[in-house]
Amino acid sequence: MEGHYSDLEEVLAFREHVYGLQRNFLKNMEQGCLVSFGMNIPGPVKTNSQIWKAYRLGRKKIEQRIRELGTEILADTSVEIRSGLATVYLLGVSDACVIKREMVKLEETYPLGRLFDIDVIGRDGLSVSRSQLGMVPRKCLLCDREAKLCARSRRHCIEDLQQAVCDLLDQEIEGEAK
Repeated sequence: MEGHYSDLEEVLAFREHVYGLQRNFLKNMEQGCLVSFGMNIPGPVKTNSQIWKAYRLGRKKIEQRIRELGTEILADTSVEIRSGLATVYLLGVSDACVIKREMVKLEETYPLGRLFDIDVIGRDGLSVSRSQLGMVPRKCLLCDREAKLCARSRRHCIEDLQQAVCDLLDQEIEGEAK
């Protein structure tokens, strides 16, 4: 996979920066919930031109879905650097479970959604999980097993995972351009 190779230190610094943005929103939030969006890209390459395009499309889809729900985006902020892409939205609705269900639908039904990492965080600072809502865990990019289990056990080599990401990006980014 072509693109900037991020080392572990860069990736961890990016994640800490996003977490800081979430904390800042939470400490000043009187109502609502947060939607934190990033890309789920395995391996050291976290950004390239196609990942950027998929990220921009993801932002549009999330914002469209939020508007369709009649929910207001009170504020948003983004981190867009070589070691990762993320946007945190502060929404004017307090029912994080409703928002999480809709974000899971987006991850499951939009072809690029497989690469989206959309967390919904309530006023208590806790993420709403799929299991809390009785929803099935995400599937692995390469097999029908639960993605977290394959990741933890390193069941698949990084090259195969990256190739699956590249194939998905090639197919869907090209399809969006038509």
